[in-house]
Amino acid sequence: MNIAVIDDLAECRKEIHGHLHTYFHQYCADTALEIEEFESAETFFLRFAPERFHLILIDYYMDGMTGLEAAARIRMADPDVAIIFITTSRDYAVESYLVQASGYLLKPFRYGDFERTLHLARLRKLVDGECVTVEDEKILLRDIVYCDVEGHYAQVHMADGQILRFRMAFARLAEQLSSYTSFLPCYRGCLVNLKRVERLNELNFRMNTGETVAFRKKDRMEIEKRYARFLFEQARRMEK
Repeated sequence: MNIAVIDDLAECRKEIHGHLHTYFHQYCADTALEIEEFESAETFFLRFAPERFHLILIDYYMDGMTGLEAAARIRMADPDVAIIFITTSRDYAVESYLVQASGYLLKPFRYGDFERTLHLARLRKLVDGECVTVEDEKILLRDIVYCDVEGHYAQVHMADGQILRFRMAFARLAEQLSSYTSFLPCYRGCLVNLKRVERLNELNFRMNTGETVAFRKKDRMEIEKRYARFLFEQARRMEK
């Protein structure tokens, strides 16, 4: 998930950065997190492009372009990105909803306030809609069942039965997915999405699509250990 933090105070950016890592470790540990910090709206727009960011946290009061002005410009270009305002006053809460803000965080705040705001922003929905771009094609992570290689093609097997084929090294695809803990290498040239696993058999995964993905007998102990760890982390997050 790509997140932008826009605040003219370095200490505020640092605090938000830390809270984001804490939150994602607690609730979305299997999600790759990339945070970019900006000291002004002007510097942010040098990097901004529609659909580049999933979430933007922006200070309402800044020199130059204000947070509200920046949010209005962002919303015109990207109707889906989640925007959370961070400010020292409640006076402009109404204006924040004019740009369809997902939250409003009042300074100074503690982690509990930050946590509640991200919950209310339905960050889980953003995570579930996270995509990976392969050869200019966007693919929803949740729809991937497993990936393998055939000849010179890397293949992505989708939940709807479709197989996406890309003429690229499988290692490149594996690298893109390596930061997501739900993707587990079964053997050289195969990755399985643990979120799609129905059960672990003696020498294969039974996927919730009815397919099976085999692994080597000598790797079973390590695969079983990693799958159990994944299930434990999933259960722990569900309890929170």
